[in-house]
Amino acid sequence: MPPSPLKVEEPEISEINKDVVKDTIPLPSEKKSTVKIPSLSALKTKVTTQLKAENSNTKKNGSSKDHKEPFNKKDLDKVWQAYLENRKEAGKDQEVMVLKDPYELDDIKVTLKLSNDVLKITFDIIKSDLQGYLREKLKNSKIVIEAVVEEIANEDMIYTNKEKFEHLAKKHPALKELQEKLGLDPDY
Repeated sequence: MPPSPLKVEEPEISEINKDVVKDTIPLPSEKKSTVKIPSLSALKTKVTTQLKAENSNTKKNGSSKDHKEPFNKKDLDKVWQAYLENRKEAGKDQEVMVLKDPYELDDIKVTLKLSNDVLKITFDIIKSDLQGYLREKLKNSKIVIEAVVEEIANEDMIYTNKEKFEHLAKKHPALKELQEKLGLDPDY
């Protein structure tokens, strides 16, 4: 024999308890509110209009975030040295090694000449901080910094006495004359 269906009776809610139940349990007769999420294109339009408004305000006020104050190698050297001293005081020895390498200035582009790839890795770590520091101190937001690893020409290593003498004789030709006059053999 199949089981009989259960009948569930809904309890009656009195007028007094209706407010309490209404606060805790949503009644089916109430409509749920939904939040509408804007589309990406609508967000893009909103941001674009805000940026245009900011740009027009900065042009009207005469203040702009793009500082383009001219600077020269001497100005750069002073600021560079100050940054190097800050790093030295902070105990950042590896960063100090990078900052001691030679650099060139071409308009707003600073090219740092590094001797090996390990220093390039350190440079990549401090690049944004250094660039921000230079931009702030030199009041030019267009400054760009890059690093180039230059191979150092390896001369032949000098091992024997004869090789040492020949190397010195290239630098000082008088040594060759002196060797011939005195009849000296550089191997001994």
